[in-house]
Amino acid sequence: TAGGTWSSSNTAAGTIDAAGVVTGSAAGTTTISYVTANGCFETLTVTVNNLPSVITGGTTVCENSTTTLSSTPPGGTWSSSTPATGTVNGGGVVTGLSAGTTTITYTSAAGCTRTTVVTVNARPAAFTPTTNALCVGATVTYSTTPTGGTWTSSNATNASIGSATGLMTGNNAGTATITYTHPTNGCLRTRTITVNPLPAAIGGSTTLCPATNVTLSNTSTGGTWSSSNAAVGTIGST
Repeated sequence: TAGGTWSSSNTAAGTIDAAGVVTGSAAGTTTISYVTANGCFETLTVTVNNLPSVITGGTTVCENSTTTLSSTPPGGTWSSSTPATGTVNGGGVVTGLSAGTTTITYTSAAGCTRTTVVTVNARPAAFTPTTNALCVGATVTYSTTPTGGTWTSSNATNASIGSATGLMTGNNAGTATITYTHPTNGCLRTRTITVNPLPAAIGGSTTLCPATNVTLSNTSTGGTWSSSNAAVGTIGST
């Protein structure tokens, strides 16, 4: 019925404008009245629900890493505006998938929402070369982008690496995790390296005459023999 007026019995909880739009101000209830020109009226009780608490937790995360958000009251649901950038599970754990931003929303059981923006930072690019094994005493130089970050080894006794150069040296048989830290956002890229032991020392005479032979030996099994100059001397598989 046109021509009436709106009012709220509890403006601290909610107000109403001339068009009938109720704005929730604080948790509670208010009676909304509509009075026609002849003084007749209708009422409706409106409940204003609390917003969830402000979302807390880290709002930056690296690709392939997680950060945990929280809000109250419990029992609500989490969602991500851009799941390709970052997903969120029912416990508020955000997993970064690709560089960018996503808006994370917590919706209470009453349907009220809080939001926060999470930034997903890029990891360094994959290491080149793809080598993940080397022998004791051997070296390999790793590179990645962006440049300017820091290289570290989890076990320098087995494999050491130059912090700025990426030059890795196999020191002792075993494994080590090589880590490169992004120069600006702190995100990591890792690779597990295996350092293989050298074969045992070769036994046998190191001189012989043309048209004669000598048998060399090695206690390490399963390997293969080769000669660097077959025109001078050849070696058989035994």
